[in-house]
Amino acid sequence: MPPAILALAERAGITGAALRDGAARLHRSGVRLVAGSDVGIGPAKPHGILPAAISEYVHCGIPAATALAAATSRVEGVVPGRPIGVFAPPGWGIVVGWCLWKEESMKDHEFLARVRERGEYGAAAEAEQVTRVVLAVLARRLDGGEVRDLAAQLPADTATMLTAHAGAAESFGVQEFLRQVAEGVGATQRTAQWDASAVLSTVADAVSGGELNDVLSQLPSGFAALFGRPALAG
Repeated sequence: MPPAILALAERAGITGAALRDGAARLHRSGVRLVAGSDVGIGPAKPHGILPAAISEYVHCGIPAATALAAATSRVEGVVPGRPIGVFAPPGWGIVVGWCLWKEESMKDHEFLARVRERGEYGAAAEAEQVTRVVLAVLARRLDGGEVRDLAAQLPADTATMLTAHAGAAESFGVQEFLRQVAEGVGATQRTAQWDASAVLSTVADAVSGGELNDVLSQLPSGFAALFGRPALAG
């Protein structure tokens, strides 16, 4: 934040530390933050300082990928009409036309290799089929906006397996989730739990902590264990 603005805020009893703490608490509470700026309103806020908002989010303890999404992919779904600025494909961070960096995210073959290893599948094709089924059922359980947010942090082909089934969220618990997985894979419900865990724990590895929290906030507490994060159960 520009020093002149900080000085004004401090005179009003609002410190930079308090602002960062407030943003961090909002993030931990599950509030979806969108980065913006009133750049150009005066000398203290020249054009081109929007990237500073992303940096401030990171200083708050918000994961870098989530901070970047707050100024890119999330804004696209919030700003009415055509969004201001340039919005890049998943993995790229572009704000007001500037490329900030490219994240080193998990690739499709790495995702499937990890599913195959965790599920102990004999062939890559089996791991892919299980992944397709589990992600399809997950997509039916989440609302369309959350499906798109999650897909934005997954490898391209894997993301398509999810978004192909986006729509209005259905309401069902873990047991029905596993029943649908078992039906899709052609296995027992006990085996379906193994399959679901192999895929969903890999999803958890591929996305930011903030995004995983967003997903789990829409699911009953029993799902956290399937994602390999039982401590996050609400």
